[in-house]
Amino acid sequence: MPTIMQFRPITLDDKSLFDKYLGNFPQNASELTFTNLFAWRKAKKHEFTEIDSHLLVKTGSFYYQPIGASPSKIIRKIIDKESKAVFERVEKKIAQQLEGLKTKEQRGMFDYVYRISDLTELKGNKFEPKRNLIKQCEKYQPEVCMLNEGNIHEFFQLQKKWCSLKSCEENKPLQHENEAITETLNNFREFKLLGICIRKEDAVAGFAIGEQLNNNVFVEHFEKGDTMFKGIYQYVLKEFVKAIPSHFKYLNREQDLGIPGIRKAKESYYPVKLVEKYRVSSE
Repeated sequence: MPTIMQFRPITLDDKSLFDKYLGNFPQNASELTFTNLFAWRKAKKHEFTEIDSHLLVKTGSFYYQPIGASPSKIIRKIIDKESKAVFERVEKKIAQQLEGLKTKEQRGMFDYVYRISDLTELKGNKFEPKRNLIKQCEKYQPEVCMLNEGNIHEFFQLQKKWCSLKSCEENKPLQHENEAITETLNNFREFKLLGICIRKEDAVAGFAIGEQLNNNVFVEHFEKGDTMFKGIYQYVLKEFVKAIPSHFKYLNREQDLGIPGIRKAKESYYPVKLVEKYRVSSE
């Protein structure tokens, strides 16, 4: 490994390199898709390099889990050379291989993984509140549409409206999310993304965007809705999972960021698994 690692910013030209690594070494954590890393590259200051046949991405303050055959080996190697190096969002199974290093659970970064059939069918008493909200949304006679170049402007219109209501300009995290959504929509075809929208009359009232994470798991990156329409978020999710190709069995809906309201919402859909993540350092 070089004494000084040479990192560079992520560009669209790097997609084929990321696709090669991610294809050979499929990931479980929602952060590690090219779409996510590229879309958030400005806000998170994402840069990358190749080390010992591994892809290594860093932000301004930490490294992500390396992508390759032996992530734990690379983590240990870097920390041996950089005593203050910190890795975050490291999967539990990798963290458990790092005996002698300090590991700390990052509960707010755990990904929520659901069985797609559960989200499609919404069977049983536990999902009755969701079914009721969906019925209320159906009263508006919504139309389902798929993201394409002909309607992408409608996605932007809803995002602009949502940001206006949430005062994105006064909220850094929402500003950064808005930038990431803009980057994602601008490159949806190159990134091979699946997007659905819910249209009420002449305006989009909700949308969801996602992509393949690995062979069995789809990941939902963004979900927005106009809450003037009761049940819109439940309806968006119902239609989104219906649009996911049938060979995918699970949906990763990313993390709750430690925000109680988001945690409650994600838990209310009864995940079958959490992708547990850890912070790893020498001290």
